[in-house]
Amino acid sequence: MGLEPVKINTVIIRGFNDSEILDFADLVYRYPLHIRFIEFMPVGDLLYWKPERVMKVDEIQTIIEQEYELYEGSKIEGNGPAKYYHMRRGSGTIGFISPMSNHFCASCNRIRMTADGSLRGCLYEKAEINLKSALRAGADDDELRKLFLKTITNKAPRHQMNSGWGSDNKRMMYQIGG
Repeated sequence: MGLEPVKINTVIIRGFNDSEILDFADLVYRYPLHIRFIEFMPVGDLLYWKPERVMKVDEIQTIIEQEYELYEGSKIEGNGPAKYYHMRRGSGTIGFISPMSNHFCASCNRIRMTADGSLRGCLYEKAEINLKSALRAGADDDELRKLFLKTITNKAPRHQMNSGWGSDNKRMMYQIGG
């Protein structure tokens, strides 16, 4: 159908879906998929969050390498913070995103648009710029460019995920654009 590449993000949670790591790796072996394993983060509804449920990407990679030979892939520019690998004789790629164990904030090229039209410099940033209000007020391209630049230049040098989500942040992942 021409919907390529197909990317699948999976957050691995110890004791919940960690038994499926090799199933996802097998999909990469058989199909030209791009599967990215993401460390569990304290974001949104924290009823299930516990630090001991985090599986670091190094641990996930070790499990995969017990069955498959991975080798470092070429840098995929513009595809965010994932570190990509190819699988020997495999069809797709595996990416690892490590927000908890290896802060990549200095090289992050992402900003977020929330479901209700605000811009965030980071998934974890609580400060937002209301783009929807600016558009409804008739902002021109130059004004919008300035709002985007303000969001980008105000990005924090490092997220504070390890400190917890905080009770003042009421948003869920689907509201942030995560």
